[in-house]
Amino acid sequence: MRGMRFSREDVRKGVLKLKKMLGRPKTFSCISPAASPPLNLHVVQPFMLPFITSRAIRKFNALSVTNTVRKKMAALNMQSPILVMTAPNAADYMDNFDCRRKVFYCVDDFSRWPGLEHTLVRQMEERLVAGCDIFIATSQQLVMKLRQQNMTATLLTHGVDAEHFSNLPSREHPLLAGISKPRVGYFGLIDERIDQKLLAQVAGALPNISFILTGTVVTDVSVLRRTQNVHWTGPVPYEELPAMVSGWQACILPYRVDETTVAINPLKLKEYLATDKPVVISALPEAKNLAKFLLSAVSAADWVSKIRYVATNNKVNPEMLRKRREYLQGETWHMKAEVLLSLTTEKVGR
Repeated sequence: MRGMRFSREDVRKGVLKLKKMLGRPKTFSCISPAASPPLNLHVVQPFMLPFITSRAIRKFNALSVTNTVRKKMAALNMQSPILVMTAPNAADYMDNFDCRRKVFYCVDDFSRWPGLEHTLVRQMEERLVAGCDIFIATSQQLVMKLRQQNMTATLLTHGVDAEHFSNLPSREHPLLAGISKPRVGYFGLIDERIDQKLLAQVAGALPNISFILTGTVVTDVSVLRRTQNVHWTGPVPYEELPAMVSGWQACILPYRVDETTVAINPLKLKEYLATDKPVVISALPEAKNLAKFLLSAVSAADWVSKIRYVATNNKVNPEMLRKRREYLQGETWHMKAEVLLSLTTEKVGR
């Protein structure tokens, strides 16, 4: 949904996409052995082209998606399925399937994402909304947006693999070797949502603290590259994230607070909480719902004060840890999946 730029980041992303699209399809066993009946997840990645402002390319993409998914459905003897869509460009091919029910699982406000073809994405989303039967959203802001379009939406926030992130190894990740402590860190996509000006200002005011950025860089980060105590590890596999966090004194989420982030419910926020580390985050709307579990900063000076505090007092008090863990027990992906199934299969049958 974004016009391709001839940059190093986009070329790298394009190569990775090609490998996935041309590689062999994957099948995953159900993560939870307690699930009944055991489910299998089949992943297919149809061949698609960028430059979606071209009608011809969009028609090609729609045909490719339709043919690939129909072929897999036939192999699985899947008839009249429930179609769940999370991205607006699904509007181009959602009518090509004989479905019992169409669900818009709204995970973000893509019409505000930086770099996307906003007008086209907005048009796609309008068509998607008009063609769906059920609406589920991951943040209160997204629920309100759908309700403004006279659609009844149900709030279903993201889940968390608390067990994965709570088991921090005693040995920190090798990529942290040579980086002085104390350290605070961020993991995830490094894109336009990161408030680089703010982070550079905060890091500059705290030269004795190392700021770790772990993830793929997809935007110009020249502002931060000039800050000596900001360190870049590059992306690491999901399985290695606990080892990375193990070497931090606190987790940070320095997002800009503007129209591009007002509707998001960051996946990593609950993952951060599961690590038992202190968490400092920008004053996002969704952060307010978890305010009792973290520290929210509203200005550069506030960030400096709270980062200085957590870097030297990097233990969350036992009562807070107990409340965090109790909260996360009800936020597992398995529980979220059960809610999603109940919402999408009601009066239809599994």
